[in-house]
Amino acid sequence: MANPSDPLYTELEKALETAESEAARYHIRQALQIRIAEETAGKDILSA
Repeated sequence: MANPSDPLYTELEKALETAESEAARYHIRQALQIRIAEETAGKDILSA
């Protein structure tokens, strides 16, 4: 489970809520899934 206090996770959630196209929502959801995987693995791929 992702950490809601993580600033990147929070920004991705906000972006998902305000995305104007299905394509944008798709890519934001993918980024959220990567972030959750990072949290699970203890790594930080997106912020590198």
